[in-house]
Amino acid sequence: MGKTYIGVNNKARQVKKMYIGVNGIAREVKKAYVGVNGVARLIYSAEPDRHYLYNEGDECTSLTGGWTYYPQNGWVKGSNDLYITGKTGAGYYLATQNNIDYTGFSKIIVEYSAKFTSYNTYLRLERMVDQYTPSSSSFILKQHECDGDFTGEITSSYYLTNGYKLGISAQLGVATDVVRIKKIWLE
Repeated sequence: MGKTYIGVNNKARQVKKMYIGVNGIAREVKKAYVGVNGVARLIYSAEPDRHYLYNEGDECTSLTGGWTYYPQNGWVKGSNDLYITGKTGAGYYLATQNNIDYTGFSKIIVEYSAKFTSYNTYLRLERMVDQYTPSSSSFILKQHECDGDFTGEITSSYYLTNGYKLGISAQLGVATDVVRIKKIWLE
């Protein structure tokens, strides 16, 4: 789904939000379709196209093969997130079982929350050779002290290279630091 435009005074204007009147009340449209040769075609979506790799508890196994953890006592599967806490040190990896096909996508986006009280705490996105071995480089999503909800976005072609698993690693400086992964998607 690309951008949607309408003509206004002979000029194309991008549709940012769409509304429809229902019983005299304006309701925001989340998705709009039009019939083309008997087939419904999406012409507007309030959300950009998202190719989820993890979505609030759904490991999207048809694409990822599931998510693995190394060591096994690091990351925890919550009911609607993946999280790590109560640990110190580095080397806690979370990785897809399958290699990811990035064809047609230009971004990896990670939605997460964090409570870091230590300078030595970080969260990294990794290109993984296997479930236990990151490639030679990684991208720091967040480091140092922070508290709240964040969205990390990566557009580097280095990380969007086919033939690798997607991984996340964490280092916790103190055992009270917490990282919670909510969603991971490609756009």
